[in-house]
Amino acid sequence: MNIMRKTLFLFALVTGFTLGLSAQKVQIGDLYYYLNDNNGTASVTWDKFGEKTNYQGHATIIIPGDVSYDGKNYRVNEIGTYAFNSCQMTSVVLPDNIETIAKSAFEKCKNLSSIGWGQAGKLKEIAQNAFSNSGLTTLSLPDGVKTIWNSFNYCSKLQVVTIPASLEEIKAPCFIGCDSLTAIHVDAANLNYCAEDGLLFDKQKTILLVYPLACQNKRFILPESVTKIGDLVFYEAGEYPQTVILHSGVTNIGYQSFFFSQLDTLISYSVVPPTIDTETFKECYAVMYAPDESYMDYRTAWHEWVYPLSALAEGVETVQTSSSAIRKEVLNGHVIIRRDDKLYTLDGNEIK
Repeated sequence: MNIMRKTLFLFALVTGFTLGLSAQKVQIGDLYYYLNDNNGTASVTWDKFGEKTNYQGHATIIIPGDVSYDGKNYRVNEIGTYAFNSCQMTSVVLPDNIETIAKSAFEKCKNLSSIGWGQAGKLKEIAQNAFSNSGLTTLSLPDGVKTIWNSFNYCSKLQVVTIPASLEEIKAPCFIGCDSLTAIHVDAANLNYCAEDGLLFDKQKTILLVYPLACQNKRFILPESVTKIGDLVFYEAGEYPQTVILHSGVTNIGYQSFFFSQLDTLISYSVVPPTIDTETFKECYAVMYAPDESYMDYRTAWHEWVYPLSALAEGVETVQTSSSAIRKEVLNGHVIIRRDDKLYTLDGNEIK
């Protein structure tokens, strides 16, 4: 294999675009493409890789459905990896031919607020971080899309998401860090997912998948049908919710579900502690309560900051500082302070 062919092969591994050995990067009009002579397709690619000057000066980008080069026509069927990464565009119009939006294609497009989807329903997959850190405010996925990944994480302006009937699989936790997200809606005909009160569940409503971070519910009670909280559901949750209540049927809490959550109180009514991951409660300093007969089991399975439900009336206050979690607790009629897993009296003496 000569140097040129090795280069093309390596690029194919990076971009995920299946290139023929005759593939070449060319400029046609305002855009750059990789052309595949083997199957007559074109993948839109980058102008200046990962830079803010990538396609500089283009507020609206309209991608054609077909392009011609050197006397041959090519069907534009993919937005390639990193194609518009960090571009300053405000809107993009996609053609009907697009089947895949590849990894990080529109990532860091901070001003991108409008997407014109193709109308033919050919778009099937939106890959990892395709629109992460973009400026989208609303998102209505087009009917025909079957798979998304963590495609829209950290879209800080995103408020409402609508999922079509066609969506079959969310392959990675989606909408992480979308601080303005208030609601998710799902087409009633979708066979895999459903929404209730703006929250996203699997179709049977046994798994909570997404809790919009801008839901202003101080007290969230998990629906009775839910037995599992998915990965990263309350990841970096801020002011809301302040209290989460788990019914007795909850059996599993996923990876980093409460990681960096500012939750104040977690109450579990399950006698058997739900299984957790090692990082489920990492950097979460909520006070937790469990049934009196098994709260010591929770301390073994979770951590020592679990108290019997009967202690709720006595009250526990949590204060988080930049360096550690400090707890002022009222237990058994005595006020103590817990700092870094050690107990102190109010005058600062450690309780051995």
